[in-house]
This record gives sequence, C-alpha cells and structure tokens, in this order.
Amino acid sequence: HTSMSISALVTISIVSLTFIIFSLVYLYMYCFFFLMIRRPPRSTLSSSSAASDVYKRQHASFDFIRGDEDKLLPLDKALKAWHVLLPEATRFKYFTLWAQWMSVEYRRPISRDIWIELWEFARRVKDINQYDPNDKWPTAMDDFVEWALDQK
Repeated sequence: HTSMSISALVTISIVSLTFIIFSLVYLYMYCFFFLMIRRPPRSTLSSSSAASDVYKRQHASFDFIRGDEDKLLPLDKALKAWHVLLPEATRFKYFTLWAQWMSVEYRRPISRDIWIELWEFARRVKDINQYDPNDKWPTAMDDFVEWALDQK
C-alpha cells in the first residue's frame, strides 16, 4: 500500500516537472521566433516604424505571458520573462536591482504600462544617477530609482 502511494507521488512529480520544462521551452521558443525573427531587415526600417514594431511586440509578449484569464501579469511570471527578454549584460544593466526591488518593495502584479515602460526605461536610462524624475515615467520607475540610489 505504501509503495503504491510513493509511486503515485513520483509519477505526479515527473508530470509536474515535465509540464514546467515544456512551459519554459515554449516561452523561449515564442520569444525567440515570434519576437525576433518577425523583424524586417534593419535597412528597411525607419526609426518610427522600428519603434512601432517594438511597441507591438511588447503588447503581444505581455498578453501571451499574462494569459487570457488575468488583467495583470503576476510578478513571478514577469520576473522570469524579463530575465529571458532583458538580460543584464546586453539590454538592461540594472536588471538585478530591478528584480530585487520588484521582489522586496513593489511585490504587486505588473500592469501593461509598467511592462511597456520598463523596455523604454532600459533603452533610455543608461545611468540612474542621470535619471530625471520630471520625465514622464510611471511612479514605479521613480520609486525604483530612488530605492536603487539608496542601495549605493
């Protein structure tokens, strides 16, 4: 009787692990193939059409990761997606601080506005010491920069 319940637990664990791995592989494939390969050659892009294309991809990725049943993106899903899509070494040098702040201070689901503005923040703010709180950023960005500067 005991061996049957252990066997059932092992089977459930294997199925759960398989589902998690499949989900992560699917997210990676979606992000790589849909978001990267769809882009037209750089030589055919004007700056306004490139910005528009990136904006559309951000909306699509937010909707895909969030799912149909939720209005907001759960924080844990957002952090995992940002980890893949905004690596610190190449796209967002403050990612580690951002992830810490999100986990420790913010601790709320992510709105579409924060999702989209983070991409712009990562592109435009190369040094948080030069951050201008008078720019039109969501309050979350102001709070993050204030917290990050206090960490130094």
